Amino acid sequence: MKYFARGNQELREHLEETSKLAKRFARKFGMENSGSFAGLLHDQGKYTCVFQDYLERSLKGEPTRRGEVIHALQGAKFVDGAMTDDLVSDILGNAIATHHSGLFDNISEGRRTLISKTDKPEKVLHYEESISNFCPAVDSDMIKSEIWRVCNTCQENKLDAPFMLHLQTKSIYSCLVDADRCNSSGLDIGGVLPDWGAMIHRMNQYLSGFCADGDLNQIRQEISLQCKDAGERQRGIYTLSIPTGGGKTLSSLRFALEHAQKNKLERIIYIIPYLSILDQTAAELRKVFGDKADEMILEHHSNIELPEDEDEEGKYRLLCSRWDSPIVLTTMVQFLETIYSNKASKLRKFHNLANAVLVFDEVQSLPIKCTHLFNDAVNFLHQFGKSTVLLCT
Repeated sequence: MKYFARGNQELREHLEETSKLAKRFARKFGMENSGSFAGLLHDQGKYTCVFQDYLERSLKGEPTRRGEVIHALQGAKFVDGAMTDDLVSDILGNAIATHHSGLFDNISEGRRTLISKTDKPEKVLHYEESISNFCPAVDSDMIKSEIWRVCNTCQENKLDAPFMLHLQTKSIYSCLVDADRCNSSGLDIGGVLPDWGAMIHRMNQYLSGFCADGDLNQIRQEISLQCKDAGERQRGIYTLSIPTGGGKTLSSLRFALEHAQKNKLERIIYIIPYLSILDQTAAELRKVFGDKADEMILEHHSNIELPEDEDEEGKYRLLCSRWDSPIVLTTMVQFLETIYSNKASKLRKFHNLANAVLVFDEVQSLPIKCTHLFNDAVNFLHQFGKSTVLLCT
């Protein structure tokens, strides 16, 4: 019997391709085996006659109710049985069980939520049937070592291990959700780095048009050159403090471009608290890149008017859901929602915050009550996501 994930795709093909893509995404966090295993098991429940019947009825146009057949809990239950460590089971099981909705709390009313969710009779879950049709081998020790490596790194760097594990759970979840959505939609995710050299060339051409006479212009030029040289540094967390009028936007961009090329990073993300400053930054960057600006820059904020053309609107929404452009301009609100939401739609782009340059402008405007959460997020993205963070003020 052939099993299908959807009308035009066999189930095994979907699971294997999602697994490969999730593995590639998760490699940035050192979680490639966890990502791969989550991708392989996320739709295990579709290996049942009841789901295949539901799919057939749906394709025929017969009345069906979305979600009437459980297909995600089976993989989560399989993980719990395959792993020898409850912590690892909870992290992977949570990601698999909720890949169409939102992450749940791992502990509820003093009991592991994963057990509560998967403790259902065979006539509801059809678990035995699903694992008889698909029961992949798993290297539990290798996956366990990835999770526990987080704890060891936290101990070495005096980081809050439970909090970092919470964010690592979201990173695996993000990789799985995005890989699943991309494969289901037939998107070709190439994984080629932006041509930073060409972008640096455009930047230099733009800067060459500035007049270098006068004290102020000389100071701006000196700051710009210092930022260019700083781009050669290793990945880290840096500050850039420049007085108003000192050319902070262009200097920070120059650092980001040089640094992204030096360290083979995937994108540059500007996080800006005020829409007025965001609009000014976008206008400045568009001057730098000219006719190539639309290809290089994604603006994701509430001031953007959606394209009237349905296809163009769809493309824009997809870009916003993934943050896969070379340069992304967004708000602090969007950033914090991407970090601290539990929803699949928000967390899908979480993994693209890794292996990037994150430029936080006007960072002094961050509310004091958010400082600790912000610091923890920044430490995670640098320590585990291998991103460089530039705090501008």
